[in-house]
Amino acid sequence: MNVSAARQDKIDRPRGEPRVKLFRLARLRHGDALLRAHLLDISPSGARMHCAADLKPGQLVALIVDERPIPAVVLRAGGGRIGLRFGVRLDEDRLRRIAAEIGSA
Repeated sequence: MNVSAARQDKIDRPRGEPRVKLFRLARLRHGDALLRAHLLDISPSGARMHCAADLKPGQLVALIVDERPIPAVVLRAGGGRIGLRFGVRLDEDRLRRIAAEIGSA
């Protein structure tokens, strides 16, 4: 693959995995704080959300979904949006349950 084709592939696929798009209230634990956030999308390896908190890349957090925390690290933060990478990939069954629960909210 030439460099130009590789760049085009990154443009067409900004993330490596399909993501489930949604808009749902979520909770994000950072230290002792429990923060309010809006989940925008989720995949087996991470999530994107709106959050007013001043989080920085590299900080450890936990996304609270279905009352079970998902440990994560902040990859991107700015403009009220954050990107998370989960510490452990979500299996397909859990991702499907989260998406179903979110869809019914």
